[in-house]
Amino acid sequence: MNLRTPLIFYLVVTITLLISLLSIAFPNFANSYGLFLVGILVCFIGIPHGATDNLVFYALNKKSTYAQSIINFYLFYIFSIFIYILSWYLFPSLAFNIFLAVSIYHLGQSNLYYLHLPKKILKTCVYCCWGLFIITAAIVSNPQEVIFISKYLSNDVWLLHIKHQEYFLALIIILNSLIISLFFNLKYLSQKDLIREYLSLIILGILFYTTPLIISFGVYFGLWHSLGSTFDQLECLKKANLKASGIDYYLKSIPISIISIIFLIIIAFFLNDFNIEQLQKHLNTTMASFFIFIASITLPHTIIRDNLYRSISSDG
Repeated sequence: MNLRTPLIFYLVVTITLLISLLSIAFPNFANSYGLFLVGILVCFIGIPHGATDNLVFYALNKKSTYAQSIINFYLFYIFSIFIYILSWYLFPSLAFNIFLAVSIYHLGQSNLYYLHLPKKILKTCVYCCWGLFIITAAIVSNPQEVIFISKYLSNDVWLLHIKHQEYFLALIIILNSLIISLFFNLKYLSQKDLIREYLSLIILGILFYTTPLIISFGVYFGLWHSLGSTFDQLECLKKANLKASGIDYYLKSIPISIISIIFLIIIAFFLNDFNIEQLQKHLNTTMASFFIFIASITLPHTIIRDNLYRSISSDG
């Protein structure tokens, strides 16, 4: 079972379309219920999918004992986070662009890893084309929100300086469509996969166009990225002969999930303590710190998931 399973995929499509339609029909939907919905998706799917990286790390390194694996995992995570935060302090523009590049690759890989392409560089290019679609769609659909956040982090983000970004997005969509069609003709994609990938481009395009940035990316992150990644993790854990039922998975994700949720709550309360004038004054520092924290976690998470998808692809 995975996100490509018809029942799961079309359920995700239906929910995504419903959110888009509600946002169009009821403009206040995003403010009234959208954030609550995104909060549920992030807390119950998004955070747990990253809170089990330690289990994936152990499953991919079964030669070590569990205790040694956990020690190695946290040493790896802490060292990666420290290096990345330090690089952001010293070279913020470089660090931000690295984060974008890593995110683009990671989002594309999590969607298209099942393609058994012959060359590693070809896989990388294909993954980046898909991930670039997601990031560019978010920027083009919500330019003011993206600029507001990014100007406190770095003024040198290449994606934000592209002229006529709507044409660039159209080019990315066409390029992904051509890639999908080519791989179908070369027998890398089945007809079902072809239809699903085309439909994904259309549905996600509608989602980003019709909803605010925090809603669109929250729904994408929770339902499309994290849910699919959760199924992939369960497959990896089962192959490693670890307990991998849905209940076991969530029980083991609870400790790190709780820590992450508490951190998010602290940020929310911190922001709510200010009036409008104070909020505008302190928002830049708070948002920048929060974004850097997320970015620093993304790097080791992506490295672990890259090994996970390589393992799944080699087995398949």
